[in-house]
Amino acid sequence: MSFEINMKMRNKTNYKIAILTIAIFFLLAISGCKAPVKLSKVESIIPSQQWNEAIPMDSLPITRGLLDFFQDRRLKALVEEALNNNLDLKSTALRLEAASFFLKQSSALKFPGINISANKGRSNSLINPATGKHIAQNSHTLSMNISWELDLWGKIKDTHLADKSNFQMQAYEFKGLKDALAARVIQSYINLISSGRKIQLTHDILMDTEISNKSVRKKFKDGLAMLEELNQSNTELALARMEYRNSKVDYNKDKRTLEVLLGRIPETKIIAAVNFPEMESLPVKIPSVVLRNRPDIKAALSSVKANISFANSSKKAMLPGFNLSAEMFKNAAAIGDLSGATLIWNVIGSLTQPIFNGGRLRNEYKARTKNAEAAIIDLKQKVYSALIEVENALGYEKTLLTMETTLKTTHQYIIENKKIYEEKYNKGLVPFYVLLDVKKQANQSTLRLNEIKTNRLNNRIALALALGYGI
Repeated sequence: MSFEINMKMRNKTNYKIAILTIAIFFLLAISGCKAPVKLSKVESIIPSQQWNEAIPMDSLPITRGLLDFFQDRRLKALVEEALNNNLDLKSTALRLEAASFFLKQSSALKFPGINISANKGRSNSLINPATGKHIAQNSHTLSMNISWELDLWGKIKDTHLADKSNFQMQAYEFKGLKDALAARVIQSYINLISSGRKIQLTHDILMDTEISNKSVRKKFKDGLAMLEELNQSNTELALARMEYRNSKVDYNKDKRTLEVLLGRIPETKIIAAVNFPEMESLPVKIPSVVLRNRPDIKAALSSVKANISFANSSKKAMLPGFNLSAEMFKNAAAIGDLSGATLIWNVIGSLTQPIFNGGRLRNEYKARTKNAEAAIIDLKQKVYSALIEVENALGYEKTLLTMETTLKTTHQYIIENKKIYEEKYNKGLVPFYVLLDVKKQANQSTLRLNEIKTNRLNNRIALALALGYGI
């Protein structure tokens, strides 16, 4: 009796030693795997210093949206129309919705799977002992199967976290698309206004050039002008006509561009405003605050989180897996007899430890780790690109501000000079062609000022987007 007890104790000891040996072997096997980079180290990529380019703008908290800097109701209505009807945005929204269902599918792996099946069959496997012949018999089976993988190490949890981070990345990318679409609509709206104003300005230049050409032609006919003067005048008239035609082509092109962004058929039916919308000054915060408000940076951070979680999950795939499965069924010759049939059940618990798979699990873990490292580098590149966007936009804003201020001053001088020459011409003190040259200079100055205003507004919108101001 004591011998049997000793044997049982020895067997239990040997069993424990075997389990411990397997565990130590496994720990040694995975100890050489490099752990993925911790997310806390990733945050240090985002800088906290001030901007190099300094401009006279308000330094206020970032709590406003892009449209809050405008008081143009029509502009806001156009942006709302684009967000509701833009075809690219609609298709992306559907893909994001589809991704949310895949995310729920990933979450379902944490719960047991239950399947119910009903089978009907007929066989002659039974033998009649009296006759020795096979007996044909019907069979009806109603069964329920339950299977559950216990997430002992958090592998399923890490996989779900990775899928969740991927979904968040897509959501941030979608947010970025909406912000970019709003910015493009505003810029297209501004370009359309600018094109409409340019048509009027090039028309005024054409009218003045035609008047000048008629005067030169008359002088040439009367023998008061040389052939070179006539050729020069004809050339200026041809160029003025070409500029006027081009301005109308650009105007229709800008109309079609805006209509497509709005989700409309490009029919050049949209009507543009006359004056530029007023845009308030942009609050500018330090880079660390700005970058954390940008959807592309948030998407890159989510990508890093997803890749790190995938790496953790693939590392835990090399650990032992524990599965529970259960089966319950009833079997009867007729369907009506199933309720009274005996319920048969079977429960199985299995522990599985991967030993050899050709290096598949280890290589998958290495690949996931490299993807995580690559995602961190991608994040760093996006941060640098974002810094460049902001710095360039800030610098260009400063340049355009100086150009616009200077041009406004010179434009006032040119307009005053035109009035002076108009008075001189009315008094007969200067010839007509001199007045036409002064008027042409004034129109060209107005045209240039229109371009500067357009560029500055477009740059401010690009700056707002770079600073993380979305909708």
